[in-house]
Amino acid sequence: MQALCVTATSKAYRNKGDLRAALAQGSEARRISQASGNLTAEVWVSQQYASCCVMVGDYASAANLCAAITSILSALGLADVHAYRNLLNVSAEIFDRRTEYGAALALRLRIYHSRRAFDDLPKAWDLLNTALIEIELEDLASAEQRVRTARSAVSPTVWKQAGIDIIADVVEASLNFHKGYYPKATEGFQRVITNTNWIDMGMVAMEKLSNLAFKTSDIPTATRCSVLLLVSAYKADDLATKHQALRRLGDIYLSRADSETALVLLQVALEGFRVMGVHRGIADCLIRMGDVWQERGD
Repeated sequence: MQALCVTATSKAYRNKGDLRAALAQGSEARRISQASGNLTAEVWVSQQYASCCVMVGDYASAANLCAAITSILSALGLADVHAYRNLLNVSAEIFDRRTEYGAALALRLRIYHSRRAFDDLPKAWDLLNTALIEIELEDLASAEQRVRTARSAVSPTVWKQAGIDIIADVVEASLNFHKGYYPKATEGFQRVITNTNWIDMGMVAMEKLSNLAFKTSDIPTATRCSVLLLVSAYKADDLATKHQALRRLGDIYLSRADSETALVLLQVALEGFRVMGVHRGIADCLIRMGDVWQERGD
């Protein structure tokens, strides 16, 4: 019981955006559950802790926790669909953040098809999470169809009350970005930032807004967004967002022909991506750094 209470505290901190406190409480909850010998409680507590690890960019620890949870469920012989689904959710998030989009998509679809026919709201969440991955894979037609399906399954009132409108705004703004509808995309990302107060999807929207500004050569806005994102990531102890912001600032300094500063920023970002195992981030940094070295004849 104590472990579950501490886990609830961890979740509350996470919802407030205090990831450092959420992680500490999650670790303590797992320690308590392990000491109690209650394996069922350990499963639920460990899932919350793994989710916190994902949010701070500690994907290796999250993956190890998922493996431990799988072993416990197998040992208990539990056919707990909800527990397995939660486990798949965390695993999909790990693959997504490491830019292993094919694996992430497969798990998201598996989660969606495991739902009951009348689970309209959870299925809508699944569809929107799947759409975000498909956008990264440039399957815009499928992503758009999933948004339409999600909207048709849930009433507008429930849509708003459940907070699903936030992720829907991110998906639709991302679609507009990829289709070249930049003013509509900007409006959507800014709305998310306003409505989330920088927590979770708000930081995702700020990162995408920085990318959009850089894409359209609005360097002052790209710089402002990247610096704000970096400060917020440091406050939240979000390793992944911190290094995404550093990478973007490296791009910005390259656009200003300040290759020395750019290389320092890209090198720090590269080291972080390597620790986290973020494949696209590693590749992007190496390509940019290689271009600089080639131009300088290094």
